[in-house]
Amino acid sequence: MKFNINKHIYGSDENRGLTLYHFKVSSDDISVIASVNAGPLYEDDRIVGISHWIEHVMFKGSRNNVTRNSRDAIYNEMSLLGGQNFCYTDSMNVPLGMRVIVNDFESSLDLISDIYLGAKLDPEEVMKEREIVIDEIRNRNDTPYTNLWDSFDATLFCGSAFGRPGIGTIDNVSALVYEDLAEFYQKVFFPGNMDVFVVGPKSFNEVKDLVGTYFRCDDNASRLGKKVQMNDLILPSNKQRLKTISKDLENIHWMMGRILPTGFKQDKSALEILSKTLSRAVSQKILNENPISYNRWTHFSKMLNAGVLMAYAAFDPQNFERVRELVKTEFEKFRTGTIPEEHIKDKIIATKKALELGGATTMDKAKIMMRFQLEGDLDNLNTRLKDYDKLSIDDVKNAAAKYICLEDLTEVALGHLSK
Repeated sequence: MKFNINKHIYGSDENRGLTLYHFKVSSDDISVIASVNAGPLYEDDRIVGISHWIEHVMFKGSRNNVTRNSRDAIYNEMSLLGGQNFCYTDSMNVPLGMRVIVNDFESSLDLISDIYLGAKLDPEEVMKEREIVIDEIRNRNDTPYTNLWDSFDATLFCGSAFGRPGIGTIDNVSALVYEDLAEFYQKVFFPGNMDVFVVGPKSFNEVKDLVGTYFRCDDNASRLGKKVQMNDLILPSNKQRLKTISKDLENIHWMMGRILPTGFKQDKSALEILSKTLSRAVSQKILNENPISYNRWTHFSKMLNAGVLMAYAAFDPQNFERVRELVKTEFEKFRTGTIPEEHIKDKIIATKKALELGGATTMDKAKIMMRFQLEGDLDNLNTRLKDYDKLSIDDVKNAAAKYICLEDLTEVALGHLSK
């Protein structure tokens, strides 16, 4: 699968104008993802969660279209276009995607652009929605897996923007007022601070004209605005720590990991294979040989200059020390080069095929384009399969020796540890 990506900037330069990424494929459907540069990496400590609050409010009604006067009306319109859609707040963007039949392409652009750029921001409805966001935070805190992940990020990246929860905290969101939201919306949610990804059978010129029309783009740089820049993102140092959070649960939910040093991107293919091979080894140890954990994985996470090699497991509290010992032993084996070479070869093959199969639909392809663009790696999208072909067993072993360290791991455990 080769991505022949067309790119157009509506404005004077890379930093001043909406950017369109287009990939023409033969299909009966077409997918659109619009993405605004927002989220916790664009927020300061006082307004953490404001991008997510705006994500909610965008669906509360349009100031441009009287028929889109409520969340119910907008959701129903999305449903009538096929119901294949998503919207969420991530650490560095708020994307909204729709997959529709080709004849509904203009209707999807009209709706998506209006949701982003035409939000009514009725003060009463905005403040009502703040209570829904707070309820969502409570639900997230009540869910062990998401509560653990948020706590792990906050502990690992202590003092850094990377540790901010995308959804915000109850204290933060409760302190925000209408004026905060209106100011941030005006500052951040405008065409020049957006990217649009389109995958489907329509030509580049047609898509370019339609996106420009519906997202109100022209060559007037002052109207398009300048892309919002993140503050300097400083990574904290790793240090050994174990944070425990008491919660009356049947299982312990445990996560461990460390921030990877600057320069990890040069080894990202090797790190991906390393994490997948590690996951197989950990599963063999705590699922098969020692049947004490059903939910378990290892993962290589990356965004901008932050990379994390991490592991997760859920298990009976009485197995807490045993699981920690077994998982760390597997990590240490890999660090010292004791990695089954056949397992590395298998994971390279599996990863290549997963990458190819992951782009089966127009929406899958659009998501891949967005992910690589956010990672600053879109230009290398078509070389990824070749990178795996060039990857050697020694490359993976060298990555293990370089990036695995048991002396400065952050661990967070959630549950009833006194059992």
